[in-house]
Amino acid sequence: MSNTTSPVQIADLARATLKRLTESRLPPTPENYGRVYAEIAHGAPQSAPALDADSTFGRSARFPAAAAGR
Repeated sequence: MSNTTSPVQIADLARATLKRLTESRLPPTPENYGRVYAEIAHGAPQSAPALDADSTFGRSARFPAAAAGR
């Protein structure tokens, strides 16, 4: 991308970033958003690993009833 980015291009990047986070089942944390945004904007993956909600918080943190066996 060029050094000057129009508001339309920024909105398109943001939309694509949120779509990829959703498709990858990644939580929209600032770290994940920044990594995916950079991948889309610059075409190269960043070295920081992505975190998903299940491995970060465990399924029971997102679904307390499931942890209680209900």
